[in-house]
Amino acid sequence: MSVKDLSHLELTKIFLRGAVPLIRDFQDEFGKEAVISLLEKRIKKYEDDVEKEEKPEPDFESGAEAFKKFGEENGLTFDLISSDKEHYKFNVIKCEYFELMEELDATDLGPYFMCDWDYGEAISSGMNLERPKTLMKGDGCCNFHYKKP
Repeated sequence: MSVKDLSHLELTKIFLRGAVPLIRDFQDEFGKEAVISLLEKRIKKYEDDVEKEEKPEPDFESGAEAFKKFGEENGLTFDLISSDKEHYKFNVIKCEYFELMEELDATDLGPYFMCDWDYGEAISSGMNLERPKTLMKGDGCCNFHYKKP
């Protein structure tokens, strides 16, 4: 098996099993707040960078299909709420990424390694994302709502 054969989830598991202990070491050495601030700055820089790029016209129908495929391949169970040419909305009710972070005792780091990057990905696809709830933050689901900017 080569790296090309691994799913996004499998690659993430390999990465995080090394990265989480490293981040904990950084937090011990430099302080939790300083390390979290750096992680937040990195996410913000990514969002700012993609904001400057030319965006495609949002394709919500293809986006919904792509997320369905991604979810099936990467341990996400979700309920589709609504989908049309203007938006798509769904709730993730089971997430193996969340379960991985629980296993690593690192749900506090989950937003900085996974969840918060979704906003930049939405921007790069010409969409806005609203998601006030996440499993990683202790809510009962992750409620995604992609729509036009």
